[in-house]
Amino acid sequence: MRKWGIFFGVFLFALAVLTACATFQNGPDAQAVEHNKRGLDYQAQGQLDLAIEEYTKAIDLDPAAAVVYYNRGNAYYDKGDLDRAITDFDQVLKLDPQFAIAYYSRGNAYAAKGDFDRALADLGQAIEIDASNAMSYLLRGAMYSVIGDQENAISDLERALELGLEPVVKQFAEELLEELRQ
Repeated sequence: MRKWGIFFGVFLFALAVLTACATFQNGPDAQAVEHNKRGLDYQAQGQLDLAIEEYTKAIDLDPAAAVVYYNRGNAYYDKGDLDRAITDFDQVLKLDPQFAIAYYSRGNAYAAKGDFDRALADLGQAIEIDASNAMSYLLRGAMYSVIGDQENAISDLERALELGLEPVVKQFAEELLEELRQ
């Protein structure tokens, strides 16, 4: 299970970096963009409280910037504050209901809290919006395996592998799939 925590922490951070360049809802406020970038830098350095402060400053300047709520949610997640992470992911989805990665991230937070029903619902929504995201299938497959739904777990893990995964993640998926098939 330690492998899961490390992997998903790294994955969520990578997603935050990728979204750093995303457009803000009402056009980027230069100061908000700068605070968001500083937040990403602090988060990369593991300075989560400073990252959260910067994201909060960006949100104060541009409260419609879904990507900043997303980044702050990831910082809260990394800090272990799952309830605040979920609150921020809720806000992302209120601002942009098609933000598939926010469903994935909120599902991951629910899974970390042991709320597998909500995790599965969010992962299903992430897949409905973006059926090409192998990570959503991987996490949903892992959730199915946790609750004992072997058939759906195998199906989702196979789909994740078909879509393509990074080598370390691929190895994890293959090992879990092999375990489920035994």
